[in-house]
Amino acid sequence: MHRSRVLGVSAILVMSGLLAAVLPVAAAQTQAVVGKVIGSHGTLMVAASNSMTVYTFTKDVAGSGTSACTGGCLTNWPALTITAGDTPTGDATVTGTLGTIVRADNGTTQVTYNGLPLYFFAKDTKPGDTNGIYPNWEAVVLVAPVQTQAVMGKVIGSHGTLMVAASNGMTLYTFTKDTADSGTSACTGGCLTNWPALTVGAGAVPTGDATVTGKLGTIVRADNGATQVTYNGLPLYFFAKDTAPGDTNGIYPNWEAVVLAAAATPEPTVVTATPPATSTVSPDTAPATPGGLPLLLIALSAGLSALLVVTRTARSRR
Repeated sequence: MHRSRVLGVSAILVMSGLLAAVLPVAAAQTQAVVGKVIGSHGTLMVAASNSMTVYTFTKDVAGSGTSACTGGCLTNWPALTITAGDTPTGDATVTGTLGTIVRADNGTTQVTYNGLPLYFFAKDTKPGDTNGIYPNWEAVVLVAPVQTQAVMGKVIGSHGTLMVAASNGMTLYTFTKDTADSGTSACTGGCLTNWPALTVGAGAVPTGDATVTGKLGTIVRADNGATQVTYNGLPLYFFAKDTAPGDTNGIYPNWEAVVLAAAATPEPTVVTATPPATSTVSPDTAPATPGGLPLLLIALSAGLSALLVVTRTARSRR
């Protein structure tokens, strides 16, 4: 009895082993990538494990099953890998085809997107970095950025054409303590209460009108996560005490309005002297004879002279 039970258990174990050998083991699904809004790039693909941006290499051939990045290239552009046999998945923003290749150089399983291997960039040090957007290297854009007109130019008094917010026409300012292209703002806390940031929706690309000839961009504020608009690398702000479009109360020590075009210099007033009237009398015309009372006096004088001559002549004959 006991022996038959042992034989029965042994038979079950043998059959289980045979079935395990015959039936395939379902591959484990691993969420390898997700979408994340990064600055003005839109929604980019990042690794689910650490939120770092992932890239594709233009020298790779989609669907080839190989990677053209080896040796020193792979040191600078490490592969996004998963456990052998796992199936990579993504979130709802990842609408293309995820897959894998087995690398010929080291045997690891590298994740692919639409047939192209995915890589990190060694000089990206934190989530949100996109230093790997480089010649021959591209970030994977899952949702294109939305363009938003954030600023425009407006002539304001004697200041010339100043930058104002497109949404409300209010004057914008820069802070001299900010550092261009630093990706940060030096105005926080109470400063930010008095000088609110000009912001747009996450992932939006700010644009301006024809008067805005510099570079518009965005930063993600460390204090509240808002996406603040920048101009030539400097964050843009309102001033809380500006209450109507055209106000420029924020021109203050350490704060400057953004002058897009200097005020026009008035043209000098030219006073033209009036030339003397031109005579219409011909040079051949004889001078006019004096008339009126002067002519009468001349006649009387001539008559008197003649009378005196006659009187003297008569006396001399006597």
